Amino acid sequence: MRLLTPLQVKRVEKAFLAPGQWSEAMMIDSAGLAAARFAQERFGPLKGKAVLVLCGKGHNAADGLVAARHLLDAGSTVIAVLAFPRDELAPEAARALDAALAAGLQLEDDEAGLGAWVGISALLIDALVGTGARLPLQGGLARLAGWMERDDPPVLALDLPSGVDAETGAVSQPCVKAAATLSFVAAKPGLFLEPGRGRAGDVRVHDFGGALGAWIDAEPGLRAFDRGDAAAALPARRLDAHKKQARLLMVAGSQEYLGAALLCARAAYRGGAGMVRLALPQALAMAAVSALPEAVVLALPGEGALGEDALPALLAAAADSDALVVGPGLGRRPGTQALVRALWRDAALPALFDADALHALALAQLPAGARVLTPHEGELKALMGPLALQAGRPAAARALAVAAHAVALLKGPATLVAEPGGGLSINTTGSAALASAGTGDVLSGLIGALMAQGAGPFQAAGLGAWAHGAAADAWARDNAGRGLLASDLIERLPQALALAGA
Repeated sequence: MRLLTPLQVKRVEKAFLAPGQWSEAMMIDSAGLAAARFAQERFGPLKGKAVLVLCGKGHNAADGLVAARHLLDAGSTVIAVLAFPRDELAPEAARALDAALAAGLQLEDDEAGLGAWVGISALLIDALVGTGARLPLQGGLARLAGWMERDDPPVLALDLPSGVDAETGAVSQPCVKAAATLSFVAAKPGLFLEPGRGRAGDVRVHDFGGALGAWIDAEPGLRAFDRGDAAAALPARRLDAHKKQARLLMVAGSQEYLGAALLCARAAYRGGAGMVRLALPQALAMAAVSALPEAVVLALPGEGALGEDALPALLAAAADSDALVVGPGLGRRPGTQALVRALWRDAALPALFDADALHALALAQLPAGARVLTPHEGELKALMGPLALQAGRPAAARALAVAAHAVALLKGPATLVAEPGGGLSINTTGSAALASAGTGDVLSGLIGALMAQGAGPFQAAGLGAWAHGAAADAWARDNAGRGLLASDLIERLPQALALAGA
């Protein structure tokens, strides 16, 4: 799903209206009709029920009042409450109000009576402010938003919930909590970035029948990675597939953290890898084979962890592999960190670096091949410095991608995937259920498997994050969202990838 910032939306609308085929009034009429139809679809049937529309004074109010007129025509009882005196309404909102009043709209001028209307309404419509709002909300806007911070009755937000920053997802107080949001032109990044994501509910887009497509496509790429994107990124599976057509080399695990390597390798198999070769110190090889007999263990000299002396054997194995994963459970011994830097520099195949490997990298050293980095916020600060997140998560992910000449996947609520050329996707799956040890190792194995099957680094990272989150969501639905083990997550991966391909 394409996303546009408020500035991009303004550019698109300006370009769209310039030829004169559409007018601003036509766009408002289209948006209001779409809102009424979506309200009926998502919350209906609304015939004979009360709908309360809470209005600001600009375009957003006009959209809501046009929706009110169409709901009246469909048989609803519609009441509007204004945050401003009628003589302060923008011209387009004033025209929409007059038309709605003529259709039977009831106007509640006394905020004291608002509680009674809220109590009998089947739906509240948030038409207070749009993307140009100054936050936090003040005066009447704040008072009306306060009535929409609850779950009952449900709220339909127009464009975005009032109180959410359209670009960053930051939330001011008060802030509307919507069950669904109908965004106009395109969805906004703040609808998919926490904490705004938690206020947006089910996000849909009214794109005016696709009429703005050419102008939207001309804007720099920013996406909410959804099921459609997952389907496009899923590597094709040949009927004559052979295990050696998706070979993944994994440099992971140490005496202290063998479990991380095993989780990563098992996830890679569940993600479609044909053969996983797990490079481990000789002393750990037998334990790994016993725990995961499917793995092909590459036993190398070393007691508790691999060191730089393993590099020749690993480069030889890399030459006979399709992708590489480095880091989960690897440890941070000096020799191990030197090995990580050598693999970053010399391994000329698509590779993912995660966990302990991230603490060894020198970003000034250009990688030999395509790379994916998968830090959480703490690891990002280790790579980029303590102020890495000062400009926000999207800017931080993009900065890391540029600095590393690599795809950067920033874990956390609404995982972000950035590429050096500026592309950015926001994952739409996953929840707090993933806050469990080992789930990051699962993600690394899954992305490595997707790269081994031929997905490009940016596509593999986006699809891996989506399927990883979708697997967690499926588990959470069955288990009330608590108690997820990383091994539970692995078993859900095939179904999540099947959902992408369905």
